[in-house]
Amino acid sequence: MDVRHWNDTVSDANDYEGWHLILMIWGDKYSDDYCNRLIHSAFKHSKTCRGAVILTDRCNRNIDARGTQVEIPNDFCSDAFKTGGLAVKISMFEIDALPKGTACVYLDLDSLILGELDSVAALADDEKLWTIDVFPRRFNVRARQKALRTGGQKYRVGNSSAFVFRNKFAGNPTSKFREAHATGQLAADMHHDDKFIGWACQQKLRGFSSDMVCYFRVEFCLPTMWLADLAPIFRKTTRQNIKIMIFAGPKTKLDLLLVLPDGAIITDHHSRVARWNDKQTCGLKSRIIAEYSSFPL
Repeated sequence: MDVRHWNDTVSDANDYEGWHLILMIWGDKYSDDYCNRLIHSAFKHSKTCRGAVILTDRCNRNIDARGTQVEIPNDFCSDAFKTGGLAVKISMFEIDALPKGTACVYLDLDSLILGELDSVAALADDEKLWTIDVFPRRFNVRARQKALRTGGQKYRVGNSSAFVFRNKFAGNPTSKFREAHATGQLAADMHHDDKFIGWACQQKLRGFSSDMVCYFRVEFCLPTMWLADLAPIFRKTTRQNIKIMIFAGPKTKLDLLLVLPDGAIITDHHSRVARWNDKQTCGLKSRIIAEYSSFPL
């Protein structure tokens, strides 16, 4: 399958200067423009993005020409895998349309790119799978040792909204899920993307720094407003360097925030609060609005 922007003269993807954006869309919950906005921003901010692969249930979507539509593999495309634990997302780590070893940056569709992603893609390593870990249960040496001591009974789980990896890396979640599913040895509660990836790849998992990738509600929403007002003093530099912002959560979706008046109080689904203004977000409110508005409709 042809993939735009790939240099056919390069024999080893690990030595190839460049990376691909990976997106996934199925059904009608999200419009095609969610993909196109992310493709637009990736190319606008980054110098070495070579293309995008959109994993989808149908390849007739209206996608930016810089993206290649690829069907989700049949063994991951059942309706059962697209609900609940979203096991469908485990299919992203083996993409036949890209050479083995290609550096990949995966983002959920409720993400917004605010800066260059070349440095994020540079994390790609055959021995590491980068994702969002969850405070205070970080991915660290102690957690990896505990997983080994307990034979995989104790492991830490991240969040599958963003990943950096090399395509078809050894021991990837896609191949491990297929093996376990084929033998009938996969427990029902393992049909869950975060949980399965945490169990299958605990020794490879690493967490992004919060100035690379973060959730809006985790970075800005705090238990009290006085804490939310205090945080910018200590988090200003970090916040101004954020490259990927994810707007997950039923009360903190981007389309809900964009219609709020300046200074409005935001309350997430855990009753944590923030204020929608540049002072508290260290200028990110204006950058978010500008980035969203830059997409040519």
